[in-house]
Amino acid sequence: MSSAILIQRPEAPEHLILLFHGYGAAPDDLVPLGERLAREFPRALVASIAGTEPCEISSGRQWFSLKGISDENRAARIALALRDFNGAITLWQQQTGLGATATTLVGFSQGAMMALGSLCQPVPVAHRVAAIAGRFATLPERLAAGLTVHLLHGADDSVVAAANSSQAFERLHALGVPATLDLFPDVGHGITPEMADTLVARLRGAG
Repeated sequence: MSSAILIQRPEAPEHLILLFHGYGAAPDDLVPLGERLAREFPRALVASIAGTEPCEISSGRQWFSLKGISDENRAARIALALRDFNGAITLWQQQTGLGATATTLVGFSQGAMMALGSLCQPVPVAHRVAAIAGRFATLPERLAAGLTVHLLHGADDSVVAAANSSQAFERLHALGVPATLDLFPDVGHGITPEMADTLVARLRGAG
């Protein structure tokens, strides 16, 4: 089971916001974003979750290996990693008494891929996902009802192309899933203050 950094825990949380970092990173990297979300949503429990495996190329963590990764095997790796990913989420849900409808996943890069992958399960562990610089392993053919997805991506991302978010948005729209897409000009693979502002607005339901 992965570890986590608890950023905010109100006495009686009404919402669960969990953050998932990218490949080779650590939960500390998303603490500034988590602190921003905590200020904006004081009734939410906010935690940054550590990847379930030691990273193969750094001292950080990963959700799945990138050695030999391809479009053909990416979906299988994400599916395998979902067991522990789901476990990390359900642990917090059990501790707070909150379910999928009160859970928001905020993922960056590989963490965003995992969060989007979790939506493709017959019974998703969360009903709202914000994916920053992420992608679906394969575009879904169907999704459960009651989901909301927010896609944010740097237009100049050279690690995970922004076209992946554009394609995901088109597919979600075709499936009738409420979704938003925000592309940020002159932004690469990262999270800028403007992206954080937009994320807050999306989670508040504005725009």
